[in-house]
Amino acid sequence: MRGLLLPAAAWTTTGLYLLLASFGCSPTSEEATVTFNRDVAPIMFHHCVACHRPGESAPFSLLSYGEAKKRAGLIAGLTASRFMPPWQPERGSVEFQGERTLSDEEIQLVLQWVEQGAVEGDPADLPAPPEFTEGWQLGEPDVVVTMQEPYMLPADGVDIFRNFVLPIPVSAPRWVKAVELRPGNPRIVHHGLILVDRSRSSRRRDEEDPEPGFPGMDMAGAEAPGGLMVGWTPGKSPVVDERLAWRLESGTDLVVQLHMLPSGKPELVAPKVGLYFTEEVPRDRAFSLLMRNDEIDIPAGESDYLVEDSLELPVAVEILGIYPHAHYLAKSVEAHASLPDGGSRQLIRIPNWDFNWQDEYRYKRPVQLPAGSSIHMRYAYDNSSANIRNPNDPPERVRFGNRSSDEMATLTLQVVPEQPADAHRLREAVMRRRLEKDPDDWFAHSGLANALSAQGRVEEALLQIRKAIRLRPRHPEVHYNLANTLMVQGRIGPAIAAYERVLALEPDHPKAHNNLAVAFQRRGQLERAVHHYREQIAASPMDALPRANLGAALLEQGRLEAADQEFRHALVLDPNSITALEGRGDLARARGRLKEAERRYRHALSLELEAPGAHYGLAVILLARGEQESAVAHFRSAVKGDRTYLGTLDGDAWRMATHPDPEIRAPEQALVLATLANELTGQPRPKLLSTLAAAQAASGQFEQAAATMERALALARGGRAERYIPEFRERLALYRRGLASIEGAAPSSGANRR
Repeated sequence: MRGLLLPAAAWTTTGLYLLLASFGCSPTSEEATVTFNRDVAPIMFHHCVACHRPGESAPFSLLSYGEAKKRAGLIAGLTASRFMPPWQPERGSVEFQGERTLSDEEIQLVLQWVEQGAVEGDPADLPAPPEFTEGWQLGEPDVVVTMQEPYMLPADGVDIFRNFVLPIPVSAPRWVKAVELRPGNPRIVHHGLILVDRSRSSRRRDEEDPEPGFPGMDMAGAEAPGGLMVGWTPGKSPVVDERLAWRLESGTDLVVQLHMLPSGKPELVAPKVGLYFTEEVPRDRAFSLLMRNDEIDIPAGESDYLVEDSLELPVAVEILGIYPHAHYLAKSVEAHASLPDGGSRQLIRIPNWDFNWQDEYRYKRPVQLPAGSSIHMRYAYDNSSANIRNPNDPPERVRFGNRSSDEMATLTLQVVPEQPADAHRLREAVMRRRLEKDPDDWFAHSGLANALSAQGRVEEALLQIRKAIRLRPRHPEVHYNLANTLMVQGRIGPAIAAYERVLALEPDHPKAHNNLAVAFQRRGQLERAVHHYREQIAASPMDALPRANLGAALLEQGRLEAADQEFRHALVLDPNSITALEGRGDLARARGRLKEAERRYRHALSLELEAPGAHYGLAVILLARGEQESAVAHFRSAVKGDRTYLGTLDGDAWRMATHPDPEIRAPEQALVLATLANELTGQPRPKLLSTLAAAQAASGQFEQAAATMERALALARGGRAERYIPEFRERLALYRRGLASIEGAAPSSGANRR
C-alpha cells in the first residue's frame, strides 16, 4: 500500500507551514512563549502516551521532552491534520465514550510550540507523568484464556487477518461483565475482535489449518457475545457493564481475530484474554443488529461508488454502540435514523474512512429510537488512482468478499430492545431484509426460522427451515433447527429423525445428543434417552445440563439414588442449574419430603422466574395443601414456559382420577388439573376430554362425565384419536351406569428441559 505520510526529516519549518496551510491552519505568533513542560506535556500525557510509551503499540515514546522535540514537526503536522490521535468519527455530530481528539486550542498550542522553536521551559512546570496499570487494566481476571502455542507472523507481506480459537476452561455457566484482550505483541497487532462460538465450527476450521488459527476475516460460526461488541485497539480501555453481562456456557470457544502488520522480521504472537465474572443476573440483554449490503462490484477507476442499506425497526430500542466496517476503498461512512415523526438522528459520520483505524464506538448517552424508526447506512468508495489508500496500482475491479483485498459494507449496532422478547422481532426484521436482497440466503432462512419459532409461529418457522435445508442440505445446523422446531410442535418421531440426521453429519455436535435424549424421554423410551445423555456427557463432561437431564430420566425409571447422584454432580458443575434444582425438588417430592421439595422449587424460581419445572412441582404441592388458586397460577406458568407440561397435567389428572390405590386417588385435584388442561389447549382434544370425563366421574358427576365423553367420541371420529373410540365407548357405558374408571396408570412422565 502506498505511504500516507512524508518521512519525519521532511517536516522542516517551511514544509510545516505549507502543510498546515493545506489543512487551513496558519500558526500565529504570540508574545507568550509556549513551552513543553507547561503547555505541551499535559496534552501529550492526556492524549498520546497511552500508546506512545515503552512496550506499547506506537513506534516511539512521548514521555520526555527530548523524545518529543526530536519529532516536533511530525507531531505538529499529524495533530493539525487530525491524523493523530487516531479518531475517525466526525467531531461534534455524535458524542462517543473515550473520544481521542484534540481541541482546536490544543492543536494551536502544539503549532505555536513548534513555531517558537520547541522550547522545553521550566522543569518545575512539568506535570507528573500518568501512572499506568501494569498488566491487566482491570486487575487480575477471574479466568485467563491463552493459546496453546504461539503463532509466527511472517516477516514480510501485506496485513494479515488471523483467527485464533481459545477453548474456555469453565466448568459451569458464568455471567461475564468485562473482557480484556492483551494482544501479546502490540507493535505488530493493529486491532483485535473477540467473538464466541458454541457451534465448534471455528474449532474445525482451526483443525484444518496446520498453523495455529485460521486465516481471513470470516470468523466461521462465531457471534458477538451477548450482543456486545468486544474488541481491542491501541489505547482503548475495556468496558465494564454489569447491566449487560453475558452468559458464558461451558464448552464455548473464544475466537480472537487479530489484524497484524508484518514488521520485516518473524514475530511471535500469543494473545491472552481475561474474563471478569459477576454473580448478578443482568437486568437487560443486548442484541447485535447487523446491517449489510453484499452487492458490491466497484469498477476500476470509479471514484464515487455508493453502497446503501436501510432497516425499519419493528420495536423501540436503545442503541448503546455502533461498529461500521469496510475495507481500503471506502472513503466515507455514515449512518442515521429517520424517526416516525419526520425527524432524523445522526448515528455516525466518518468523512475520511481509514481501514487501518477502524473501531467500534460506544455512545456517551444511549440513542433512544421508537418503533417505526428506520436506520440508513451510506458508504462511499473510491477505486481510482487518486485514492492513496488503494492497494492496487493501477486500480483493479473489486467485488464483495471477506478478504481485505475485497470490499464489504456492514454496520453493527448494539441495541437493547424495550422489551426482552422484542429481540426475536428484531431478528425477524433483519433476516427478512436479507431475504429481500437475496431470496436464496440459506443463513437468513435459518435465522428467520429461529426468530419465528421463538415467537410461537411454528408453522411459519418450519417453512423457512425447509427452504434453508433445500439450499444447504448437508449443513448440520439447519437440521438441528428443524428438529428443535418439531419438538416445539410435539412431533417427536420426526424430531428424532432430524436429530439423528444432525449426528450423521456432525457426530460431535454440541447439543444434538442431549436433545435427542430429551425426545426419546418424552416418548417414554428411557433406556435410549439414558444412552444419549451419557453420549452427551462423554462429549461435554463439564456441561451440567445433560447430567441434570440424565438425573430426570433415571428418576422417571425409579432409580432414585442414581438420579440424586447425577443431580448433585450437575450442581457441582453449575450451582445455579435450574434443571438440577428442579430435579432435586422432584426427587424430594417423590420421597414425600414436601417441605424440602418446596424449598428447592422456590430456590429455582428465585434464579429464573419462568422455570416451568419449578412452577409445576410447586403447584402440585400447593394443590395437595388445598391452596387451589395459587396452585392453578403456578400450573399456568408451567404450561406457558413449556407446552409439554400440558401433557403432564393430563397425565397427573388421569392418575389421580383412576388410580386403584385410594391413597393416591384424588378426585378433586384430578378435576382441577383436567379442567385446566382442557382450558389451556385452546381447542378441544379427545384425549384430554376423556381425562376430564374420568375426573368428573371420580368426583361423582356422572351426568357431566357422560356428556364430556360423548363430546370426545364425536371429535375422535375421522381424526388422529379414532383408534381410541373403543376405549371411549367402554368408559361412556361406565359413566351412564354411575361407575368411575378405576385402573392402574403409569406415573406422570414429567417434562424434560432442553
